Amino acid sequence: MENNANKFRVGSAAVLLAALTLFFYWPALRLEFVNYDDPLYFTQNAEVLAGLTWQGVVWAFTTVHASNWHPLTWLSLMTDVQLFGTAAWGPHLTNVLLHGVNSLLLLGVLWRLTGQLWPSGFVAGFFALHPLHVESVAWVSERKDVLSGLFWLLSLWFYAGYAQRRMGARERARGSYLAALICFALGLLSKPMVVALPLVLLLLDVWPLRRVSLATPRPSDWAALLREKIPFFLLTVAACGVTFFAQSRGGAVASLSRVPLDQRITNAATAYVVYLRKMVWPDDLAVFYPHPGAQPWPWIIFAALLLALITGGVVGQIRWRPWLAVGWFWYVGTLIPVIGLVQVGDQAYADRYTYVPLIGIFVALIWSVAEWTSAGRPKAMMASLTLGALLIAGGLATHYQLRHWENSETLFRRALAVTEKNYLAHHSLAFHLATVGRTAEAQYHYEQALAILPTYYEAHLNLGLLLLAQGSLDAAAEHFLEALRCHPDSVEGHYNYGVILGRQGREAEAMEAFQRVLALQPDHLNAHYNLGLALAKFDRPQEAEFHYREALRLGERQVGADDARLALPHYQLGLLLQQQGRDEEAREHFDRAARLRAPAASVSH
Repeated sequence: MENNANKFRVGSAAVLLAALTLFFYWPALRLEFVNYDDPLYFTQNAEVLAGLTWQGVVWAFTTVHASNWHPLTWLSLMTDVQLFGTAAWGPHLTNVLLHGVNSLLLLGVLWRLTGQLWPSGFVAGFFALHPLHVESVAWVSERKDVLSGLFWLLSLWFYAGYAQRRMGARERARGSYLAALICFALGLLSKPMVVALPLVLLLLDVWPLRRVSLATPRPSDWAALLREKIPFFLLTVAACGVTFFAQSRGGAVASLSRVPLDQRITNAATAYVVYLRKMVWPDDLAVFYPHPGAQPWPWIIFAALLLALITGGVVGQIRWRPWLAVGWFWYVGTLIPVIGLVQVGDQAYADRYTYVPLIGIFVALIWSVAEWTSAGRPKAMMASLTLGALLIAGGLATHYQLRHWENSETLFRRALAVTEKNYLAHHSLAFHLATVGRTAEAQYHYEQALAILPTYYEAHLNLGLLLLAQGSLDAAAEHFLEALRCHPDSVEGHYNYGVILGRQGREAEAMEAFQRVLALQPDHLNAHYNLGLALAKFDRPQEAEFHYREALRLGERQVGADDARLALPHYQLGLLLQQQGRDEEAREHFDRAARLRAPAASVSH
């Protein structure tokens, strides 16, 4: 009877948790894609948009894209397309469901490890509804967070089964160990941030599994636990190597000259404190926090002292309150891969990085409250009511935070409102405004981004495109040249500068620009077309014909033979052939151009 009653209580807690998670996150299904990373991960990713195909599976496992190698993340997004099509609600629904499942799994894992239901339920509740986790759920590009979190928690579930069966059913224990290892591998294939899992397994061996004695620790016990984790550590080392290669190849890893070592160390220390502050009072969450560079020494000293005091305090209490040390070192250890010692990207920190680490802080706090309430029923009632109120407040804050993710404009206006010198937010907002035709506002925000970061390559390039569309050739040319100074091998920089040179009648220089583009990217359709135009003007018909035909060949492969963008290459090739007296061939291309009927602006020239 007691066992049935326990199952009923756990089931009731799970139903309540699932209902709260879905209630507060259901508005996520109305969110749009945003222009920060979503084009790379979904809206402009041809492999993902094709759905689940064999070619896509091969691409996912063999390609480094968006400076990452996480094939399961790509496959999950392809599955969304296969199931729901390309509308934004599909991947948002999957993210919400994965987060809900993760919350239930966390409840199950903690209950299995400790046998204590209400602390496990509150930890899972705060994980489910804390607004710091909105970024991981509301952002399609962060599928890797909720997916890797799923495999992280599954690995913990199976490891708990392994540890608890170790002294009994050894065959079942080996099966649970293998399942935990496989889930860890799947987590690494979703997002390599889960590399810290072997350290967390060692922490769980201390508490609540109590596989080593803290009163009389024996080196042989620790050696046995470490040997047991060797396969996990080997996967960690392999994942770290692959990730560093992928991010270095993609240009995401900042050099020491760009972010010096002293700034990395100080920002890491302060980031730990910032995450704790945002956990307590999450009123200024943003999609991007610019790296501050050198920080004030009083702030650095305060952060370092606070971290030292907390660490010393939890170590001092480890024999009596081991959950404090386990929770704290869970938090510290799982943040190490993204704390900025290896600086990836330009952010100082990111809300999404707290998805798994905050579990440790929740465990430390809630189990401390549980200890306090063990003294009597009135304290338990008071704690339950207080934690319940905080949980609902977290859900309301999550609901509010979701509103900022409605679209690119709301997202980046919010970032500008709560951060300073946020060049990326200015740029991304400008890009959105330009897309919807609000060019004056877009130009203002591009200029603001460049005022903060004059070497911002993308802002120079996109402001140049905006000015080019407005016919301001000289101003556009200045920004394309600045973009090339920042990034000398920029394909788009050379191409668009070549377009301007062609419009200014500087055909020889335009030819050089287009030839440079083709040296960098031989399959650039528009560069072949524009180089053909320039060669035709210099009376070099054979070379011009070659590039027109290359444009058509590449166009048929890249956009399809019936795409309207191929009308102009057909028409120009027809003119060239007509001038050579090849009328029948010319007529074929004229007819083809007429059938396609493309607008004149469909191919730049």
